[in-house]
Amino acid sequence: MKNNKFESNKKYFTISIYSIVVILIGCIIFRLVNNWASTVGILTDLWNTIFPFFIGFLIAYVMNPVVYLF
Repeated sequence: MKNNKFESNKKYFTISIYSIVVILIGCIIFRLVNNWASTVGILTDLWNTIFPFFIGFLIAYVMNPVVYLF
């Protein structure tokens, strides 16, 4: 009599998770390229939101040695 019990294999589980992640990333990239106009709009809005913080961090980075001097 054979024992047909399911045996989990960590190696194959890891490979399947990586495969699913790669397929999902591929689908996301395809969707972004396929809808390029809306992607550019979203990236522009995101950049316009982040830009003031970026400038603030840049000014703080440049002014840090001067403040440390005093």
